[in-house]
Amino acid sequence: MYFDVNTARAKARAQAAVVRQQILLERGFRRHVKALLDHQWRVAAGHAKHGVFDVEHVVNSLRGLLIKALSEQYTRVGQLFFLSVESSFASRQKGSFGAKEQKGMAEEFWQAFHRWILTQARVKVKLMDMATVKGLRAIISAGANNGDSYAVTAENIWASTGAGVNLKRAFKIARTEVHAASTYAVNESVRSTRVKFEREWVSMADERTRVDHQKANGQRRSMDEPFDVGGEKLMNPGDPKGSAGTTINCRCVVLYHTVRAGGRVQWV
Repeated sequence: MYFDVNTARAKARAQAAVVRQQILLERGFRRHVKALLDHQWRVAAGHAKHGVFDVEHVVNSLRGLLIKALSEQYTRVGQLFFLSVESSFASRQKGSFGAKEQKGMAEEFWQAFHRWILTQARVKVKLMDMATVKGLRAIISAGANNGDSYAVTAENIWASTGAGVNLKRAFKIARTEVHAASTYAVNESVRSTRVKFEREWVSMADERTRVDHQKANGQRRSMDEPFDVGGEKLMNPGDPKGSAGTTINCRCVVLYHTVRAGGRVQWV
């Protein structure tokens, strides 16, 4: 599915298979994220009911719980995509990759992926917490301006979750984070094979795809060379180092082409 896919039709099938896996994982990711966001707001509402409006303290006290939960979801994504790449690579070994046995793929992959999880979870939770603090402050400020009682302000905080605020956030976070985790997991899984590959950016061929992503379609780079997407240097679709306008809701994927010399597979 990931290796040496050359025709437009085959690329579309490979991309669709990856997207299907991502969508399945998004559901569980989204459910967990929404529950965590709701918990933050529930605790904040409880404090507000007693006149305590230190939302930063509420958010900070729950940060460890958020990091742990996101890390667990990233691990689920990594596990599925590592196994997918491993299976695809095993089938290719029987043919064009030759008989060289690859040992330690899982160990090498998880060392890299766990490092990514630690960084990504902290970065994402910090951004989530900033948005939560901003939302809570807006409700508390509106309550103060209206002369609302503590109880009414608390009710307004909790009512906002029923209005779909956290559900919308959870949808966006789940889609973006599953995409980022899966593309990174695939890349590190492929790297762990120790075969020399060239990477190709493949964008979705529909009207929802950003113009810059359409232009990036077909770009080929080495494993350590970034893609150029609208002037941004991205190692993968959904690269956390990219701007929000470039990475959020991205559906692009990366496919891998075997580097050969004299007709023989090159090993790193």
